[in-house]
Amino acid sequence: MNTIHLNDRTVDLATGAVAGPGVEDVLSARVLQLLRHLVAHRGEVLSRDHILAAVWGHIEAASDDSLNVAISALRRSLGDTARPHRIVQTRPRRGYAYIGPEPEQADETVEAPTVVPQRARSRLVPGLVLAAVLATVAFAAFRGPHEPPAAGPAAGKPRVAVLPFEDFSTDGDHLGFANGLTDQLLHSLAQLDGLEVIARTSSYALREDDLTVAEIGERLQVRAVLEGSVQRSGQTVRVVAQLIDVETEAHLWSRTYDRPAGEILAIQDQVADTVAESLSVTLLPRAARPPVNVAVFEELAMGRYELDKFTLEAARAAQVHFERVLELEPDHADAHALLADALRVAAVLGGRAFRSNQAVADRERYLALINRSYELDPESSIVLQARASVAFSRGDAEATIRTYRRAIELAPGDADPRGLLGRALWRYGRHDESLAELSIAGRLDPLNLEIDVWLADAFWGVGRAEEAVARLRRGADRHPDYPRYHDQLALYLTRMGQGAEAMTHNQYLQRLDPGSARFRYQAGALMAPLGAIDRAEACAQAFGTDEPDSFFDRYLQQLIAGFRRDFERQQSVFERMREA
Repeated sequence: MNTIHLNDRTVDLATGAVAGPGVEDVLSARVLQLLRHLVAHRGEVLSRDHILAAVWGHIEAASDDSLNVAISALRRSLGDTARPHRIVQTRPRRGYAYIGPEPEQADETVEAPTVVPQRARSRLVPGLVLAAVLATVAFAAFRGPHEPPAAGPAAGKPRVAVLPFEDFSTDGDHLGFANGLTDQLLHSLAQLDGLEVIARTSSYALREDDLTVAEIGERLQVRAVLEGSVQRSGQTVRVVAQLIDVETEAHLWSRTYDRPAGEILAIQDQVADTVAESLSVTLLPRAARPPVNVAVFEELAMGRYELDKFTLEAARAAQVHFERVLELEPDHADAHALLADALRVAAVLGGRAFRSNQAVADRERYLALINRSYELDPESSIVLQARASVAFSRGDAEATIRTYRRAIELAPGDADPRGLLGRALWRYGRHDESLAELSIAGRLDPLNLEIDVWLADAFWGVGRAEEAVARLRRGADRHPDYPRYHDQLALYLTRMGQGAEAMTHNQYLQRLDPGSARFRYQAGALMAPLGAIDRAEACAQAFGTDEPDSFFDRYLQQLIAGFRRDFERQQSVFERMREA
């Protein structure tokens, strides 16, 4: 027999049948193939890329979520859900190892693949060469066991994270200053050839977490962390920066800079240059520097910090910060584009879509801001992202894709334009291309919650619904206060016929962001198909108070009229929708 005996259950490696007291299960074909491969390499640590290539056929055929879902399913079937795992172990930053019992006569049917599929081999070998070259020139921080490179344009490059600098000022009121320094360091280090820098969203996501350097390294999959502090007193600022090896937690170097506050950008340059020297790579030609005005520096950073939260209240707060930037420097191109984006987010979350008659003034201002930003700096990646957004809203697919690709060329290490391109491709139904771009964006910015949600959408688009919902549920568990996870879960669970759970997420949404008319609209749209017509009507009335006679108000009215079988009223409202 080709079986494995695991405590109280038995697994048949030929058929995938799992049997035991109160247990009767059959492993899916993919999960069974995964188990066979792990068993054939019993005791070995197999990297994620190795498993994806061997079990899925080649790396591009799957994603980290594919493997996560399969490993979780396998552990459930084997009764290996309690931590620490006793059968299929996770080895941090290395992969997985099967340490369960040997199968009976496993050598008759379980054979280790001896040839890596051609597409996988062509992908891995150049990455190994690149990693070997970098290993000989990089600083000692990057010693350690080799890991095959992950997919993306920076495969094989050492990865470093810049954590948000702490504010140690006596009055504790210089968070914007610290955020601004962090943002500019991220920008400078992203220009280094041979180094991959984790995007700002993922770095900022760990600000409130009480994690060790080793745990941060595991979460972000980096080999070194740059952290520091800012202490400002009057017109003098002290910046302390240190580079730390995540494996040993040893300080590779530490520097203290005491400068006048007006020289903050020079400090940022010095830190970036020191990292470059330590890693023995070449600094690319410097991009144009942001304004030296420290107040502009702070307001811009705080505005972006608020915009990342994706709530109506935060979008309005971001508008205030960007408005202040323009008061101080009226020709700041990026501030024009970012203010336009804040207006867009507030319009979406507030229910005032730009195509609504009531939002014409906001729409005109939005377009004016973007046009002005392009006049000021047509080669800014942030500006081009805003331009692409306008092209997208006008239905110009060619211009949208072309403009996002140009933004990526200008900022290849920035996850935002790549994520937005992936999102646009998804909207155009080009789901495979979308998943490829979003996967790269997710690698560059692994803790960016919006990109995480978009990846779930991409999985749904290519027919991998279970992975989509698993990703969203995991995100909602880890970040329960981020609205977008609950928003998309409500949508997909409704489509899967799980209306009760969908409504739970929608109700949670309304508690998270009570000022958002959009979520009241969605509640009405969810309740009507579930048969809660009176409650749907109440939501529609509340939404209509905020957005009377808007396109979405009319849409909700005709939807509810249809479920009440009042088809005459439904047709009447539908005709009015055409006028909105």
